[in-house]
Amino acid sequence: MEEKSSQPENIIRPRDHRDPRATVNVNGAWYYPEEAEQAERQNAARRAAHEQKMHDQWLQTAGGKLCMEFYEAFQEYKAYLEQNPHAW
Repeated sequence: MEEKSSQPENIIRPRDHRDPRATVNVNGAWYYPEEAEQAERQNAARRAAHEQKMHDQWLQTAGGKLCMEFYEAFQEYKAYLEQNPHAW
């Protein structure tokens, strides 16, 4: 019985720019044509993880906490106005 790995698909590493088969440039790195789509997916996943990490860290700062308080209060007020359109 085969076990499914929780590992992501094999990581594609950039190729040497002198490699004649490395003809596709993805964000300044060279890949084989058949690797380009996977390289774009792994770059997008890496960017998304980094953005989430930065966002989570920002939410722990005083400014991030204050911003979320304002945002949540605004959302509550917005919902109130949607339920009570003549309230304002």
